[in-house]
Amino acid sequence: MSPDDMMELLEKLLVNETRDGALSELERRCREGCKDPRAITYLIPVLRVPEEESRRKASWLMGKLAQNKTSTFWPLEELNNLLHDDDPEVRENAAWTIGELTSMRVGGLGSIEHLNALLRDAVPSVRGMAAWALGRLAERMGLGFHSSIAPLRTLLDDRFESVRRSAQYAIDHLRAAGIEE
Repeated sequence: MSPDDMMELLEKLLVNETRDGALSELERRCREGCKDPRAITYLIPVLRVPEEESRRKASWLMGKLAQNKTSTFWPLEELNNLLHDDDPEVRENAAWTIGELTSMRVGGLGSIEHLNALLRDAVPSVRGMAAWALGRLAERMGLGFHSSIAPLRTLLDDRFESVRRSAQYAIDHLRAAGIEE
């Protein structure tokens, strides 16, 4: 896709009538390895739209762009706000994106308390992703996580195995960083 074609696609994200198609096309391109940093700027307003499906896709695309190491600019405040979204899939995607950003040395301390709050989420996949993201952050940073240990230990008794595994992953990384209770 030429830069002009990509720009045309990104501009469609900002128009209600063309947003769904543009999100689907961008999703397809990101699965193939999209690395256009302009996508992040154009997705930010979509993170705030009332339509849950658009927020879900935009938050997933942010994670995919982070995974593809697309940019050095990331809207961390927006991502932290998404950790409190009404939609559980948006919360889960935002936690995943924050976890993926650690491989680029982006983000960190400002997200810890938001992720800690998600450890008590009613939705198991959200709790698990928050624990995983905390583990990724601990792996990279190794500080500021004392407030995470008690809630993570509680998740070791969660009824969902995936949540228990994610909590153990995070605790193991906290221990490797020298953080104990």
